[in-house]
Amino acid sequence: MAAGGFGCDPELGKPLLLFFYQLSDGERALVALYMVRAAVETGASQTVLIDEPDNFFGLPELQPWVLSMRELLDDQHQLIMISHHPEILANSGTANGLYLWRDNHTSPTRIGPLKVPEGMSAGEAIARGWVRGCELAVAG
Repeated sequence: MAAGGFGCDPELGKPLLLFFYQLSDGERALVALYMVRAAVETGASQTVLIDEPDNFFGLPELQPWVLSMRELLDDQHQLIMISHHPEILANSGTANGLYLWRDNHTSPTRIGPLKVPEGMSAGEAIARGWVRGCELAVAG
């Protein structure tokens, strides 16, 4: 038997049973993200690595998950999330952020602290393309 989920039929206002195979790819991925969160919350996992979850979701779906994950992080738990989305990065905080870049497609990847111009959020600086310029100025 396939696992099911509950929703609400907007026309009838009654609970609606949906099976996992009936969900869209994005809805399935969102279920997977919340399963990962449950694994962290219950202690089944201490480290989460997610590469660009913003490719599969809109901000209204992803932002609550990111914020709920931040609430779980402590000395025993960590989240490593790769993202290009300015809003996700703006809410991730610059204290723990790292910036990865390459000068061209054949050069090695370099890593450094996320440096953001004063008075600007990480998301705004990245959206404007200013983080890299600031990082290069700091690096040398």
